[in-house]
Amino acid sequence: MANDRKLLTILTEKNGVVTCFARNDKMNSAKFSAAACNLSYSQFTFYKSRSGYNLDDVTSLHMFFGLTGDMVKLFLVYYLDDLMKYIVMEEEESPEYLRLMLNTLYVLSESDKPVLLIKAVFELRVMAEAGYMPDVVACKGCGAYEAEDVYFDLDRSCIWCPDCYSGGNAVKIGRGTLFGLRTALFADPKRIFSFTLSKEGIAQLATLAEKYIIIMTEKEFDSLENFKMINEPDKEMENG
Repeated sequence: MANDRKLLTILTEKNGVVTCFARNDKMNSAKFSAAACNLSYSQFTFYKSRSGYNLDDVTSLHMFFGLTGDMVKLFLVYYLDDLMKYIVMEEEESPEYLRLMLNTLYVLSESDKPVLLIKAVFELRVMAEAGYMPDVVACKGCGAYEAEDVYFDLDRSCIWCPDCYSGGNAVKIGRGTLFGLRTALFADPKRIFSFTLSKEGIAQLATLAEKYIIIMTEKEFDSLENFKMINEPDKEMENG
């Protein structure tokens, strides 16, 4: 890559993840640098050359100012960006992914919901949108809709009631966490963050979602490890 250009990765509605070049003289301007950052929802204009997409113009439509100055939230955004870049295909219409990212950034910026809860809901929903929807409607064995506790089977992507569970790679979750799990997976996109959980429930959902992501993607994200290093779950739970 030429030294006078920067490489940008952009999540779009109609073209999936787009990688484009931007000239340094443009990126050094206040307009371009602000609109092209990962805390901005912007309108981009590209043109295509033999070397790929090139950025012609950009206009910021919304800035998520609530994320500035909060290192935990910023590191979570870096991880969510990495997930999107890994999951979303180039040249693929992806309105549901863009909507999910924007909704998540808005809740992260404007609400006081615990960061680990927001992270878990995003992880679960993005896996569902990518075709990895787990079977959590009822117990895989007997069909029971709910129980005081159930086991989320990470290998078979299903749930078991205590009577049917026979062991394996699973996360035990309570009734409230099961409700949150179903909301994250099945609710209208605008309602996926509409529930609350106890500290224990958040911990259960966060553990389940993170393990599910790692198993389904077969990838360990450096940005996830960086987020976990800077996050203080115990402190967050106290404030959540």
